Amino acid sequence: MLTVGAAPLSWGVFEGDARANPAWAVVLDEIAEAGYEQLELGPIGFLPEDPQRLKVELDTRGLSLTAGFVYEHMHDPDHYDTVLRNTRRVGEVLAALDADYLVIIDRMVPERQRTAGRSEDAIRLGSGAWDRLVTTIATVAEIAVEEFGLRPVLHPHCGTHIEFSDEIEKALTALAASQIGLCIDTGHTIVAGMQSAELASQYAERLEYFHLKDVHADALRRMRDEHLEFDDALATGLFCPLGQGIVDFKALRERISTHGFVGSATVEQDPDPQAAFASGLTAARESLAFLREIGLAAALDAHDDEIPTRQPKASGNTESAPPRKRP
Repeated sequence: MLTVGAAPLSWGVFEGDARANPAWAVVLDEIAEAGYEQLELGPIGFLPEDPQRLKVELDTRGLSLTAGFVYEHMHDPDHYDTVLRNTRRVGEVLAALDADYLVIIDRMVPERQRTAGRSEDAIRLGSGAWDRLVTTIATVAEIAVEEFGLRPVLHPHCGTHIEFSDEIEKALTALAASQIGLCIDTGHTIVAGMQSAELASQYAERLEYFHLKDVHADALRRMRDEHLEFDDALATGLFCPLGQGIVDFKALRERISTHGFVGSATVEQDPDPQAAFASGLTAARESLAFLREIGLAAALDAHDDEIPTRQPKASGNTESAPPRKRP
């Protein structure tokens, strides 16, 4: 069983200062209303950055902070100062609010967004740029541990330079388990041609955290057949409420049980980045109801009796798999 939280990203918050962002107070209210008790920080600058103010806002809603992320161009020396600056901005907030994880994500680039989900078409980094990528990730991980007492986890992500199985293997080989763990995103994994079960089995000793997404079969098929860019695929409904797509969460639950994994996960459901703001409340409720229904999240408490049963599943499942206990 996972301790499951929500993310501002499910409300369309992709960048902290985007004009289209909803009010942060609305997002916090709706996360609590949906039945969650924890959340990720989201992009830095969206939620109040003053830890004391944020703690008050979370406490009044019965919420706690579990993680945050650094999403920057890790391979590009022109962005190095930004990477370190934002690592410390995020780290300050997470450490002050007793969060556990810093999720490290290479930022998407246009040439890789165009080939997201299609390994055979994706251009790999040259050796020099790859070495810079790994070195920067190692530096971010070291800052997380040494300055803020956080556990860093690497998040493979569509449209980035760590997306496909060969890139994940190469990165985790270069980065020691003592430096960094693995965060599996169930949606990005499927888009990249893998099932979470397979990835979790392969890297059981590295797996420490989850981002939970589901992927609509028809949208993924269209993305591949029409060679859609990642953001264009999002606009077709690529990610759907949990249990309505092709991620096999029941198999994932079975593997978690087998491996004795105890840890946290965050539900993330990227909406269309070009759409006008729409509340993520309904999808967040449906996803949590599904996770509770299959035993991946705690069962309903008495005060949660208004959370609805999830909507019927829209498409069939494929195989999925296990995670691992945090050291």
